[in-house]
Amino acid sequence: MAPFSFKNTKFWLDLFVLSIFWFLSLYIPKEYTIFNLVSWSVFFKIIALLASLEVIGFFAIFFLSERSSIMFQGFFGGFVSSTATFLHFTQGEEFKQNHPRSVSRALLLASMAMLLEGVFFILTLSTKDALALSRPFIIQFLVLMIMVIALKSKNFPEQPSSESKIKLKEMIIWKNVLKFSLLMVALIFAMRFLTSSLSISPVLSSFLMSLFEAHGVLAAALSEFGQTQNSNTTQEILMAILVGNVISKTFFVLRGRNKTIRGPVLFSLYFSLSLALLSHLI
Repeated sequence: MAPFSFKNTKFWLDLFVLSIFWFLSLYIPKEYTIFNLVSWSVFFKIIALLASLEVIGFFAIFFLSERSSIMFQGFFGGFVSSTATFLHFTQGEEFKQNHPRSVSRALLLASMAMLLEGVFFILTLSTKDALALSRPFIIQFLVLMIMVIALKSKNFPEQPSSESKIKLKEMIIWKNVLKFSLLMVALIFAMRFLTSSLSISPVLSSFLMSLFEAHGVLAAALSEFGQTQNSNTTQEILMAILVGNVISKTFFVLRGRNKTIRGPVLFSLYFSLSLALLSHLI
């Protein structure tokens, strides 16, 4: 592939198309929906977020070393969508055998970013017992941080450098962006069906929805229950979201192409989750 150049016409065309998707996500009225379930603005926002993640990853690879760029993508991607980030790193062909240590740490960093964002949501959306509600998130965050540091010295079988080099590709692969966007919309359809057609408790519905995307259900749950007087219900909902988030990440890791990362990533996720749940019981 030819070296990247800012004079490349496709580079500016991709940025222009991306800006259009962001514009549509911000200004299309929410009442315009897809089958009365998901608004077009949400759909366009999903596309814009995923494409933005690819842009950030592209420039991270361009300006940083390979391993540093992988971890940068993981942490930033966790703020945007931990689900999309796990999909990116576990299903991407370029990560099938390359840099298992860095990929493992990137996945844990994505989880840390989601937890940090969760703490922010709790502190801003909850008016009662905010510090107590955020304690399990903080504990899991700290444990994962220790694991990320420990993995730095862990020995992984590495591929020869000639095979493990991540090559610069197109800045945005729109086919992949659209595929993942349609997958997320399908998951949203499933979530709406469960909550509107079945009479299930807020804790169970939050758990089921967090299997697909923890960020959105966390913000929604706090908006609805974070300002009520029943902090126990809110705490149970948050615990259900943490459990659902780890279970969903387990599915991605087990179905991933790189089998080397399974042990350290799953151990770190479940060990940190266990301590977080224990802090809730104490």
